[in-house]
Amino acid sequence: MSEFTDELKQEALEAKDALVEKARSTAQSTAQGIVDDLKAKAAANPSAALVIGAGLAWRLLHRPPIATALIGAGLFSLLRTPSIPDMGEQVDHFSYATERLKEQAGEL
Repeated sequence: MSEFTDELKQEALEAKDALVEKARSTAQSTAQGIVDDLKAKAAANPSAALVIGAGLAWRLLHRPPIATALIGAGLFSLLRTPSIPDMGEQVDHFSYATERLKEQAGEL
């Protein structure tokens, strides 16, 4: 009977460890996916990222209400932007953002 309970405890501990590891890897994967998606969106719409940065800089330097409007407008625009299409290769987000910023400045 003692051997049976020891085996049962060992199996329960192994199952718990497996579940904890699965939850940890899922959380890391989800967080990495969110970060990658935000990078892709910022590269696809660099002007929105610049507006957010300008708002944060303004807030840190002066703290006027305009900072909230700049950050809000940038976040709204950034979250509306579709991500860079996945072409099955590693994308250089900075180079893509540079090109998109030139395009957006030309459109403006």
